[in-house]
Amino acid sequence: TIKKLTIEEGIKEIKVGAFFGCSEISGDLVIPDSITIIGYAAFVNCKSLEGNLVLSKNLKEIHFGAFNGCSKLKGNLKLPDTLEVIDDRAFFRCSSLTGDLVIPNNVRSIGYAAFYRCTGFNGSLQLPNQLETIEGFAFEGCTGFKGDLIIPDSVTSIGDTAFQNCSGFDGNLKLSNHLTNIEKYVFYKCSGLTGDLVIPDNVESIGTYAFTQCTGFNGNLKLPNKLTKIESFAFYQCTGLTGELIMPDTLKEIGEAAFYECSGFNGELRFPNQLTNIESFAFNKCSGFIGDLIIPDSVTNLGNTAFQSCKGFNGSLKISNNISNIGKHTFFRCSGLIGDVVIPDNVTSIGDSAFYECEGFTGNLILSNNLITIGNSAFSGCTNIKGDLSIPNGVTEIGQAAFQGCTGFDGELILSNNLEYIGNFAFNQCQKLKNTKIKIPASLKKIGEDYTLDGVNVGIGSHLAYNLGSSVGNFEAFEVDENNQYFKSVDGVLYTKDGKRLVSYPTCKKDETYEILEGVKLMDQMSISSNTNVKTLIIPDSLIIEQKTFPGFTVENDIQINYAIYSHNSVQNIEAKETNPNYKSIDGVLYTKDMKEVVSIASGRTKAVTIPDGVETIRERAVYWNQIYYKKISNMYIPASVVNIPDATISRINSGVIKVEVSADNPVFTTDANNDLVRK
Repeated sequence: TIKKLTIEEGIKEIKVGAFFGCSEISGDLVIPDSITIIGYAAFVNCKSLEGNLVLSKNLKEIHFGAFNGCSKLKGNLKLPDTLEVIDDRAFFRCSSLTGDLVIPNNVRSIGYAAFYRCTGFNGSLQLPNQLETIEGFAFEGCTGFKGDLIIPDSVTSIGDTAFQNCSGFDGNLKLSNHLTNIEKYVFYKCSGLTGDLVIPDNVESIGTYAFTQCTGFNGNLKLPNKLTKIESFAFYQCTGLTGELIMPDTLKEIGEAAFYECSGFNGELRFPNQLTNIESFAFNKCSGFIGDLIIPDSVTNLGNTAFQSCKGFNGSLKISNNISNIGKHTFFRCSGLIGDVVIPDNVTSIGDSAFYECEGFTGNLILSNNLITIGNSAFSGCTNIKGDLSIPNGVTEIGQAAFQGCTGFDGELILSNNLEYIGNFAFNQCQKLKNTKIKIPASLKKIGEDYTLDGVNVGIGSHLAYNLGSSVGNFEAFEVDENNQYFKSVDGVLYTKDGKRLVSYPTCKKDETYEILEGVKLMDQMSISSNTNVKTLIIPDSLIIEQKTFPGFTVENDIQINYAIYSHNSVQNIEAKETNPNYKSIDGVLYTKDMKEVVSIASGRTKAVTIPDGVETIRERAVYWNQIYYKKISNMYIPASVVNIPDATISRINSGVIKVEVSADNPVFTTDANNDLVRK
């Protein structure tokens, strides 16, 4: 076992693997001046060498892995002027070497991973003017280098990951003018580099993750005139880059997340007329761009989420006439864009949340004549789009919440003649639409979600037309094409064809009393809510009122009558007919047939409620939360016979009833000094 090593003067070469794995050698390692070559793996894993490394003044070649893993060698590394070859992994993980690293003038190439994870260097890195190639991983993880990183013009190639995680550089980056490509991961997380980022004019492509999280750059980005492709994640989270971003005329492709969260740009974004492809997430969260967003007609692919949260754009949007799909989240929360929204005629589908909360648009919505599908929440929250909401005749599907909260539409809603599906919440809160009628085409097959009743999929829905037209007061009826096999209109109210499901009651229908069609077993969520004219609702004998959760509903384990009238209504009375086998009503309050339980008190009720003697239970959902937030019952009398009230109902009574009176003979309940219902 060798513990101390002295190499005698006169030896000219250290051969391949000469001291491979001699892990107990310690002290300094002095290479005498007679040596010109250090061979392959000569000192691999000599892990106990903890002294200084002194190299021969006449050394010419350091071969593959010569000092690989000599992690305790310390002090400054002085490479002799005679040195010509630094081979792959030459100083791999020599992590205790310190000071500056000066590469001699005769070195033409720095090998693969030559200085990989040499984290101890804490000075500058100086590369010679004759250097031609820096191989992959050459300086990966050399976190201690400081100052500028200057790649001399003699360099024609830098391998992938060459300077990855060199986070200590705190000056400018100067790239060789003779580079034609910037490979993947080359400057990944070089987070300390500052100033402008200038890509030389001969560069034709910028690789994946090339400048990812180089957050220190705080100047402009100048792209070269020959650039054809920017790969995925190339400038991901370069948050400090500022100014405008002008893409060169030669550029054809922008990769996935190429400029993701480059939030510092505060000028215009300009695309060339040769660009064909903008991939997903390309400019996601680039919140500082201003002006128009013009996507040239050369673009044939626009990826999902490409411009999500680019809220700084404050001009018009022009979409390429040659894209066929606007993917999900593409313009999500681009809230500063203004004017009309024009979907080109080549577009056949608009993805989920594509224009979600683009509240800056103040003009009309003009949809593609070849449009087939409109995704979930596609235009949800576009509060200032005006005019008609006209769905082209090619559209077969309108997704959930597609136009929810589009409170600015002040024209008419016109549905496609080929429409087959409308999702929940589709036109929820479109309160300025001026329709007197909404025409349901013969083609419509489904509204809401699948739901099987009596062995048949009758569906169930939520918020289809909640508050639709309420600000105008015109909407009084649904009109269903006589050839529709799935839906019908009875006195303007929308039902399924079999009459088992009440789908929607028009917002502005004038009747004060409405009797639900006999045979109904299901009522859509908020199907009657927002109509403020109905005061009395007569339920059919077929309706069973029980706590249940339906697919797509916003509230779980509620009762159907609550689901249906919900809040923002004026229903004072819920009545059962004499023929009803399950329920009985007295003064508009619904009880079980045997008068033992209170089943439901209308959520719009304000007049007093007197519960008759003999009633024993007030059910959990009998008093609705609406009475808590919007309207209050003036007075409620609870007789001595009522001994069962769930805690949740007690809470609702105390919040939703102005005055509570309890019989003095009641053995379980009373009121306290604050007039709150409490247990004795």
